[in-house]
Amino acid sequence: MTTADTPEDNDCKPAVTDLQRAFLRHLQYTLVKDKYSATRTDQYLALAYAVRDMLAERWLDTQQTYYNNDSKRVYYLSMEFLMGRTLGNSLINLGTMEQWEEALKEMGIDVRDLAEHEWDAGLGNGGLGRLAACFLDSMATMGLPAYGYGIRYEYGMFYKRIVDGCQHESPDNWLRYGQYLGTLLSIGLNKVSHLYSHLATRRQIGHTRAFAARHRSRD
Repeated sequence: MTTADTPEDNDCKPAVTDLQRAFLRHLQYTLVKDKYSATRTDQYLALAYAVRDMLAERWLDTQQTYYNNDSKRVYYLSMEFLMGRTLGNSLINLGTMEQWEEALKEMGIDVRDLAEHEWDAGLGNGGLGRLAACFLDSMATMGLPAYGYGIRYEYGMFYKRIVDGCQHESPDNWLRYGQYLGTLLSIGLNKVSHLYSHLATRRQIGHTRAFAARHRSRD
């Protein structure tokens, strides 16, 4: 899809046939699946890749504008970011929700059903992460050149169950099905951070409780 096809240029909307081609191209060549073998997750990823292509054009244009104008940037660092599901939000921001609904409906696929299939990014578990997400949304609304930097947790949040009056936690493997739109859009430098600790289990009242991290000094 060319820049001229994007909604922000002359208020043009992408053609339904173009969206279908983009979806099928990623389904076949990125995921190596066809309409017969594709699972719901495959369909979600094909849509996510197609939407990422549209966002990437705007990303590159925006970065070039910042460079040309020598704009100052805001870099917001947070231990947590609870951004929520990104697919539906991206379709709304792109102004292409209706076009995608029509394109995939002709193929027997419900866009909103795929959006619900997205797993919430496990990048935190508290109010700090929600506040950080609100800051980013606010800066985007104001048109500020801002970036959020955080930690890409593999098991960032946890499941909680109450058994016999006791709370039990288990890891939230939010990346169990592979990449999601939020991670596909992660553009920047990656740095592995070592915690220099070890994990131990603790048994209490006959039940195995949460994992406890114990500090270990660096060598």
